[in-house]
Amino acid sequence: MVEVVVTGISLVSALGKSLVDSWQLLLAGKSGIHIYQPFPELEPRPLGLIDKQPAQVRVLTQQLVASVLHDAGLVSPLPNCGVVIGSSRSHQAAWEEMARWMYLEVESGGSVRSRGSMRSGGSEINIFPPHPSYSTLTGSRYAST
Repeated sequence: MVEVVVTGISLVSALGKSLVDSWQLLLAGKSGIHIYQPFPELEPRPLGLIDKQPAQVRVLTQQLVASVLHDAGLVSPLPNCGVVIGSSRSHQAAWEEMARWMYLEVESGGSVRSRGSMRSGGSEINIFPPHPSYSTLTGSRYAST
């Protein structure tokens, strides 16, 4: 039996750019949902927007993983580590595809080799190491595996 432990958590939400900020504002009764409509021809709707959010999933992922490693007090590389990423932004498939493309390359013989690591600041972040558990731990689609 494999023991699963949560060692680090990170969060970017409409309430705040960090887990601590979001939690404090939530406890204070604040909401990240506001009436907003950038298109005048449509009726305004409640939206949860994140100010100055990175447009690229890769940049957001780098920031979140760096925050998770800091929260956990861990230093990469972590070859026997699995990562679970959850999102309400409908980018789950993009994160999974990015992981497959960036970190794994299936060679002609069927063996798998790493494409390298992601860098964030001065740290090397190996989010999805070439480890058999990576695909079972990357995303809600695989959460029950």
